[in-house]
Amino acid sequence: MPKDKYEHDSKPFSEMTHAELEKELEYLRAENAYLKKRKALREEKALREQQKKPE
Repeated sequence: MPKDKYEHDSKPFSEMTHAELEKELEYLRAENAYLKKRKALREEKALREQQKKPE
């Protein structure tokens, strides 16, 4: 799987300015929220499919 372009542009934290660190934090928080939402949707879908199955 190809890496996200954003990862290639990242420098070590010790070399980042305060503004760059804030931007990185904002990006990571958004990514985390997105991944949590995807996980919740997958779990919800699995639960619905499990409830549909005849016993």
